[in-house]
Amino acid sequence: MTDIKITDCGDYSQIQITSEFPEGKSMQYAELDQDTFISKIKLPEVHEYTDYFKKRLYQLSIDGIVKPESLAQHHRNLEQDNRLRSGSLKRSAASEILGSEEIKQYALCHHRISDGRESFLKMLNHFLKRQKIRITSQNNHFIYDAFTINRMKYEAGHRVIYKEFQGKRYYLDICEYGNDEYLKQTAPKYIAESPMLFS
Repeated sequence: MTDIKITDCGDYSQIQITSEFPEGKSMQYAELDQDTFISKIKLPEVHEYTDYFKKRLYQLSIDGIVKPESLAQHHRNLEQDNRLRSGSLKRSAASEILGSEEIKQYALCHHRISDGRESFLKMLNHFLKRQKIRITSQNNHFIYDAFTINRMKYEAGHRVIYKEFQGKRYYLDICEYGNDEYLKQTAPKYIAESPMLFS
């Protein structure tokens, strides 16, 4: 059972969701071991996925931060849309991460992944607080639209980190948009696991 509570914090509101699952965890994933989880979501075999990426996807899915099915579907759509008559894949335009020079040197790319409930709720509450919005019966129908537009404009949420090498995508990690410090600290792990990508 899930309960939704709206708290008045003066000039803005905050939303709290409680469920029978501890800390919003997704039990459908927690009941699986990592290998079974990866197999179940059916990531396309045309790409490569590092062990660190699989570990991050598994944990963030259990914690309700991302929706793993959306990642698998994104890959399947990309594969279908870009397939040539010969059956090979057309190279799609990669979206390179812009940031500090320290991050640019790794030539990492990224794309969005759909957020899970916990991540979505965190961003929504941050939006309500920053914009000083109180939820009322008169405005609750418009808040979601305003939040969605704001989220797309400022690229909030989570993104998948990958590297292109010899015509293939190697998936390395999942992290929040704008978290350059995390990338600086974690990039050495990518290099250690897949040195040929950075040579």
